[in-house]
Amino acid sequence: MKISGSSQKSFLKYNYRVDFLLLLARIFFPPTVLVFVLSLLDVVPKFMMSNPFLTILSHALVYVAYWTANVQYKQFRNEREAKSLGAILPVRLRGKWPGNIDVVVEYVRYF
Repeated sequence: MKISGSSQKSFLKYNYRVDFLLLLARIFFPPTVLVFVLSLLDVVPKFMMSNPFLTILSHALVYVAYWTANVQYKQFRNEREAKSLGAILPVRLRGKWPGNIDVVVEYVRYF
């Protein structure tokens, strides 16, 4: 017999360590696989792979490019879904600096 409204917590919500590790895996696993595949396919030039600084820089650029594309795709998907439902997305703040850091600094100053 299942009691509705029971106070049992799911395993992932209760065990915050596992939840945190899964979050890190969702963030870092796809770009890591992408870097590995690009290195297997020899997409990156050999001179970049011979220099450790350029190797780290190219890997960091792949991570940033993946995360940027992921955010843009999610925004596109949200806009398309809102349009299909006849909804309007809320207005977003547009700052001058990347990540709206200037807006955050302004709010912190007035806090």
